Amino acid sequence: LGIGDNAAMFSVFDRLLLRRLPVPAALEIGNVTSPGPRPGSRSTGDGGGLDAIFSYPLFRDLERLDGDALRMAAHRDFRANLAYRGLTSDAEGVLVSGNYFPALGVRPALGRLLGPDDDRVQGAHPVVVLSHSYWSTRFGADPSVLGGTLVVNREPMTIVGVGPAGFSGNTTTDRPQVFMPLMMAERAFRDAQWNGMAARNNHWLYVFPRIRSDLSREQGEGLVNVPFAGLIKDVEFPALRSGMGDRDRAAFQQRRILLQDGSHGRDSNRDETKGILLLMFAITGFVLAIACANV
Repeated sequence: LGIGDNAAMFSVFDRLLLRRLPVPAALEIGNVTSPGPRPGSRSTGDGGGLDAIFSYPLFRDLERLDGDALRMAAHRDFRANLAYRGLTSDAEGVLVSGNYFPALGVRPALGRLLGPDDDRVQGAHPVVVLSHSYWSTRFGADPSVLGGTLVVNREPMTIVGVGPAGFSGNTTTDRPQVFMPLMMAERAFRDAQWNGMAARNNHWLYVFPRIRSDLSREQGEGLVNVPFAGLIKDVEFPALRSGMGDRDRAAFQQRRILLQDGSHGRDSNRDETKGILLLMFAITGFVLAIACANV
């Protein structure tokens, strides 16, 4: 009983807190946050709180700032209804920018992954990549699914690849079945009133970089914050100032980019989870100590 409890608890502790992302050089992965006011619509997921979300136009601005020091990418989870040959199921999906898979450095198990060419024209690339676990359980690891049609939220999508084994994105608690291009967001959400691809006051995307190996996170922050200060003042502020009071305006213009450790992925409840797991680990450790004393 003592050994079993501790083995089970440690497996959870390891997966949620200790294990790094199954990607090459995981220590080079960061998480982007920018504390401060965000007037308008705000939508968060399991990847983090309000400080971690960005509008689509602001993400594209950040993407252009990175140069060769930082490779910026974005993602966002969504609920998906999947249909294949008449059989439907509820699932999770992730919208990813063109640099998502290249920044993480992962390779496909089959076919290809999504790249920059899938991220240029809005709605022009109805393609999808299956997670390895979904491909194995739903399709029996059948390679003939490549080129087939998977209907995602009533939109026909062509299956172009399968992700690597053990990879489920960079949000710890997500287990997506499909990955879609960010440019297909309007079709994924299927909301006629949604304006997330155009409005600077619609904050919904999570952003992360791969930081060049010879730079620290602090050095990366220094490089990106110089142009970001001008961007906040000259582009973001004019677009959003009507939704802010005097105090928020002052705080908004002081916003900076912070690069946090992203080697373990994203988790909006990481601090709470850590406390609970440490407590449970201590309890099961006490049970193990009693078992050892009895032996």
